[in-house]
Amino acid sequence: MLYQVTLKDVKKPVLPALDDELAQMVGDFETFEELYNTVRTGIEVSAERHITERLHAEVLSKLVEISTVEYSPRIIEKRAQQVIERSRAQLQAQGITLEEYLARRDISYDEYYREVKERVEAEFKNTVVLQHYIRSRNITVSPWESLALLILETNMTPDDFADQTELEEAQLYYTTLAVLRKALKHLAEEVTGEPQPPLPEEEIAAQMQEHLHTQDEEGEEDEGDRTHTAESPSEAEQEAAESNEEDHVQAQHQPNE
Repeated sequence: MLYQVTLKDVKKPVLPALDDELAQMVGDFETFEELYNTVRTGIEVSAERHITERLHAEVLSKLVEISTVEYSPRIIEKRAQQVIERSRAQLQAQGITLEEYLARRDISYDEYYREVKERVEAEFKNTVVLQHYIRSRNITVSPWESLALLILETNMTPDDFADQTELEEAQLYYTTLAVLRKALKHLAEEVTGEPQPPLPEEEIAAQMQEHLHTQDEEGEEDEGDRTHTAESPSEAEQEAAESNEEDHVQAQHQPNE
């Protein structure tokens, strides 16, 4: 079978020039150098985060391997069923049944169940071992760190939440997450013998505390200035007060005619 094709046009992509005009088109940048530095920093931060997360996963895996975790198989089975039911609900929300999803992956329900069960079991062991490590090392986080992590992960501030209950739930979740992240950092330092870079939430928490401390100092200085001003009348006020006092004394000692 033969096909006849008529070529009407030939085009090739034309990339824009790497200049200030491009930088101003793609974002809030004045020069191409600003755009370049922003993109470069983003790539470096992402790469460092990936390396850190991989290191944390590896050291936790090693710790789990040398640890003994005792638990009832029923716990894993129940959690696996819960994961599957959540997945079923999420698929239904997208207009797909679990059976259709499994057919697309070309796996049976039993294979899918074993897959989920293995993942749940691994996560359960990681959690148990890490929680024991946290208690043994007495690892805690400050409210500033959990708040910083909440802002980083959600791009929201406490004022953005609909009600107090929602805010408290978010604070509890990100406090727990912050503790886990700090524990992994400490574990990596113990295993490698090398200091790990500060977590993003630690850096932001330190900045917020420093900013608050600076505000407190400025407030104390302002209060001190107001107190000094109130306690130190001007020379004109002193002279007027002394003059009034002299007149009062003279009036008291003036003889009666």
